[in-house]
Amino acid sequence: MQTTTGKKGTFIVWNQSFEKTRNKELAATYPEFGTELERINANTFDLMEIFKNLHYFDRRFNGSASIKTSYLS
Repeated sequence: MQTTTGKKGTFIVWNQSFEKTRNKELAATYPEFGTELERINANTFDLMEIFKNLHYFDRRFNGSASIKTSYLS
């Protein structure tokens, strides 16, 4: 896994709590990857925070931080 992700960097996600929970579940199922999954969780950035905290705003979002609303096609 580390060969693919490297040892440095940030993992950008949407809905950090969901992703971190899935990584914890994976670590419990595959303990050989536990250390790497913990490292990923420690270096995760939640892109949703930008929208939720109104650092970026578009009236078409209608005040929502949902990816379905924020991803304008």
